[in-house]
Amino acid sequence: MNNKFTADEILPAFKDNYSVWALRSSNEYVPYLLACLASFAAHMDVNHNYDVLVFESKITPKNKEIIRSFLARPNVSVRFVNPREVLAQYELRFPAHYSLECFFSVTAPLMLKNYSRVLFTDLDVIIRRDLRELYEIDLHGKPMAAALDYAAKGMFESNNWDLLAYTTDSLKLANPRVYYNTGVCVFDLDYFRAHNCTAELLQMLHGSNFRYLEQDALNIYFQGKIRELPVCWNWPPKNSYFNDIWAKMPAADRRAYEAAEREAGVVHYIGIKPWVNPEEHSAWLWWGYFRQTPLYETWILENLRTSVRRLIWELPRCKVSGYWFALLGRAALLSRHRKAFREKARLYQEKLLHGNWNLSFFKR
Repeated sequence: MNNKFTADEILPAFKDNYSVWALRSSNEYVPYLLACLASFAAHMDVNHNYDVLVFESKITPKNKEIIRSFLARPNVSVRFVNPREVLAQYELRFPAHYSLECFFSVTAPLMLKNYSRVLFTDLDVIIRRDLRELYEIDLHGKPMAAALDYAAKGMFESNNWDLLAYTTDSLKLANPRVYYNTGVCVFDLDYFRAHNCTAELLQMLHGSNFRYLEQDALNIYFQGKIRELPVCWNWPPKNSYFNDIWAKMPAADRRAYEAAEREAGVVHYIGIKPWVNPEEHSAWLWWGYFRQTPLYETWILENLRTSVRRLIWELPRCKVSGYWFALLGRAALLSRHRKAFREKARLYQEKLLHGNWNLSFFKR
């Protein structure tokens, strides 16, 4: 099956009664994409059709087949769209912890010329309601819909974050406290094309140093023209990365945020990801769906292997007691201490899986 399409070739997969959902992913993030897709499948309407488009550039044929097989249902189509050629015309800068995939959503109006609307989301989300509700939402004549960034509401009030100064001085937003999270958006593609929005957004991003990349560009370009979604459609759990901000959130916003948790349609794991720390707020929800995916066991095995490789790599670099442990470890492999060494390695692997790479754990 050929999964490479030009923009003109991408036609709706269904004649009627369908919603269009696009996501962006890299090959490395396919396991996390599958968790997202598992949650989507658990809440879709079997009497409605879903045209799912994965924006990517390097997902392997094997992983594409895994994704297609995982969502193989009569009312679901899964295809892959590569927007890299469109983006190659621009100088797009991004920090090391981001990637080119971050810009893929901006290309949707060009890549989906035969569509009039699309729901575009990040993949670090869990779906808890039928996405048809969100796809069919009234845009009130606006070019896009997005929810206000509720983590930002706390950052604006905290002395530990400079977000208010950033939205005021760098982004120069007319209302610097009105800042949207674009990890979940509904785009009016006809509007984008009619007003040449994509070309202008990419030109804005060309050579820029935006902190939050295309999210900043969309907030600037469409300020005053974004249909505000209820926060339940982009609800961020209280993970520990933002510990200091939740108490700083204005009381009315905190009440709205807490009420939205009960009816959250999309849980968006901004900050610390659930696959990094299973003990974070609402991580259990993500892991419940991840366990249903075909790459769950493979992912666990690869992470254990990585942990052991890092352990072996780090041992010679330990100071004093670490050096002693390294010598003991090598000797234990061929001596009566092998059992004790294995137990130490097991404890170390548990620490690694919980995101703690501090070798002082072994100095106690």
